[in-house]
Amino acid sequence: MSAGTLGAIVFDITTCQPLILSNRRVVAGASDAAAGEPVAQPGRVDGARVPGDAVATPTRMELDSRMEAAVATLNGTRPYCRD
Repeated sequence: MSAGTLGAIVFDITTCQPLILSNRRVVAGASDAAAGEPVAQPGRVDGARVPGDAVATPTRMELDSRMEAAVATLNGTRPYCRD
């Protein structure tokens, strides 16, 4: 995938699952990336070893002239704080 900054932890309005929200290039990297490919922390360019460093999987992505965004479902390997 890629490297970059996590935008926010958000929660799915239907399932209440925690998600990573960031730019698509951060979550998915390549323009042909598909939902379900691992998101690693640290990023692959920073030495990530997948699957050991996988923290999430892309769930929804958008890349067009109006928007570049993605959310990824956390896999429970890293803690987060809802506060």
